[in-house]
Amino acid sequence: MAEIRGATPGDVGAVVDCWVALAADQRQHGSHLLAEPNRLVIADSVAMATATGLLVIAEDAATVVGFAMAHQELDGLQRDVSLGVIDAMYVRPPARAAGVGAALLAAIEAALARRGADHVALEVLSANAHARAFYDAAGYRERRRTLEKPLDQDS
Repeated sequence: MAEIRGATPGDVGAVVDCWVALAADQRQHGSHLLAEPNRLVIADSVAMATATGLLVIAEDAATVVGFAMAHQELDGLQRDVSLGVIDAMYVRPPARAAGVGAALLAAIEAALARRGADHVALEVLSANAHARAFYDAAGYRERRRTLEKPLDQDS
């Protein structure tokens, strides 16, 4: 089983590589994010999450095999809950089905709880049945739907 730990600045490059793999994989489920062209922007986000303690990694034999990255909603709007948001989570295919995803999810939820969050939100692409089933089994329930259409499509 992979070791789950908080990310350090030395992990940023490996996590960015995982994020690029995640973005490339999600294209099959309808994601609009481009993988490689976003590498530099994501490197900044990964570095920020590392600095705030809201990035955890799964490491096996000194290789990063997965990560979970989050932030707290601190936009100045008043809420009746303290909301943490999981921005991205990914486990490389060879490490899947070994409990790595569940361990990463538990670790990032714990990190958010330590920072005062009492609710956690995340997004999952509708077409990604495997991810939806994973989060459903972990107790996540649909609260909001995002609808989209091309502007050149008739109403």
